[in-house]
Amino acid sequence: MRLRVAMPVAAALGLAVSCGLGTTAATAATASHHIRNGRIATDYGAEAIYLQTTDPVTGATSDIGAPNRIKGCNLAASQDGKTLAYSTVCGYFADRGGDTVSVMHRDGTGQRVVWQMPSDFGNRQSVVGNPAISPDGKRILFGTFPHGPSHTRYWTIRTDGTGLAPLDLGVSAVPDGVPRFSPDGRTLAFTVGGVIWLKKGDKPATPLTVRKPGLPNDPYGWLRWSPNGRHLVFADGKGLYEVAANGSTWRTLATSPNNTTGYFEPTYSPDGTQLAFVSITPSGDRGGDLLRSIAGLTLAHPGTPRTILPGNPAYQVADPVWLPAQ
Repeated sequence: MRLRVAMPVAAALGLAVSCGLGTTAATAATASHHIRNGRIATDYGAEAIYLQTTDPVTGATSDIGAPNRIKGCNLAASQDGKTLAYSTVCGYFADRGGDTVSVMHRDGTGQRVVWQMPSDFGNRQSVVGNPAISPDGKRILFGTFPHGPSHTRYWTIRTDGTGLAPLDLGVSAVPDGVPRFSPDGRTLAFTVGGVIWLKKGDKPATPLTVRKPGLPNDPYGWLRWSPNGRHLVFADGKGLYEVAANGSTWRTLATSPNNTTGYFEPTYSPDGTQLAFVSITPSGDRGGDLLRSIAGLTLAHPGTPRTILPGNPAYQVADPVWLPAQ
């Protein structure tokens, strides 16, 4: 989620990148899943943000829509990976406007605006964030942030741009991040104050009761469903965790190697056997920008991640979405 909201200092901790090369065995294990797991889509850049895909085995990148570059952030993908939704204006800046929720084909063709923020909508520093596509591909869920995250509202709209409607989650507090559709489309998952909530159909949302105590907090609200809908993955900045959607179990998948390393934004591979996630570090420049890379983890043998795309001091990488092979 590239909203450029000021990150809480206690949570940021000077978050670090994991840039060590993976072992030959880890690379071979990942390569065995390469055909069915496709590529990882991300945004990248500094003030100007563009969209790209990365090969999870070689780390080779390619701009979406190449030879041209497409500006955007906050990527989401349809369940079949053929359609991408994204925001076209990224971050909080003065005198902004023109924010949109847009969609396109996976190769960057067919770009069109689904919803554009009206000129009289809230505040000129409003931002549109983190769209999610329903599994049937007919609806998009997104958030608007008129005065920052504490004033967030959520909406749904048809992919043809009609039927804009507010989404009532039935909770008094503002969720930490945009709710996510389960693979069958029947349930929305989101977090409020580090507690996972599930909203099934038209029923009121209810907190997930986890029978194993001690579930870590999730301050950034980055939840992702496993492809089979049985688990949710999240990060608390210091580690990656997986919890059963029925609350029966949870487990730690990986923990950051030191106090300055941050793990964020995990996303499952299409076959559910791996995770890709962002690892973050201070770049050391005066502006204190964060350096980000994509790292990978095999779920059958969680532990030490391997680097897929090393960090680059010239730009950040964020919002990974693992696309199925075509």
